[in-house]
Amino acid sequence: MTQLKDKIVISFVGGPGAGKGTQAELVRKTYDVGYMSAGDLLRQEAAKDTPLGRKLAEQLRNGEIVAQEVTIGLLKAEIERQEKQFYIIDGFPRQVDQAQTFESTIVPFKAALYFYVPDEVLVERCLSRGLTSGRSDDNAESIKLRLKTFHTKCEPVNDYFGDRLITINGLQTSEKVFEDVKKILDGFLKK
Repeated sequence: MTQLKDKIVISFVGGPGAGKGTQAELVRKTYDVGYMSAGDLLRQEAAKDTPLGRKLAEQLRNGEIVAQEVTIGLLKAEIERQEKQFYIIDGFPRQVDQAQTFESTIVPFKAALYFYVPDEVLVERCLSRGLTSGRSDDNAESIKLRLKTFHTKCEPVNDYFGDRLITINGLQTSEKVFEDVKKILDGFLKK
């Protein structure tokens, strides 16, 4: 437990299609960083033919938020497996209670980078991604549900982070967004 408290953990948050995964991939190529996507971990678990896997698959199809114990357990196991000093967590926390539980039981977040993109652009991006991603949740109905969930459940997390929340204009080119991300991360890594 003590070892985990010394880790630098930064959350990437934003609506579905905001570019969190794209930016996380660029970060992974540039820094010696542990990375995990809460969504990817949940989708991997949902693909398993187990009672938990089937339940998760249904929750993901319906755009529901998964029980925090499941998500936090998967994230903790992944942090321990990767054995890095610096981590990016993509798409988590999605609710204030998740943030509070993660911070009190694993490690406090140093910051959250919020990739702001308007809804109409998020829908367009997800539909385009759905043509090639193979993701079952990149369809019009799931996207609407995910956006609704994002606005009602996830946006309050931004308030929770307070001055640890750093908003990034996600409408810029991915290269320009990454320039902004690098400036922020370099500041944390120099501390």
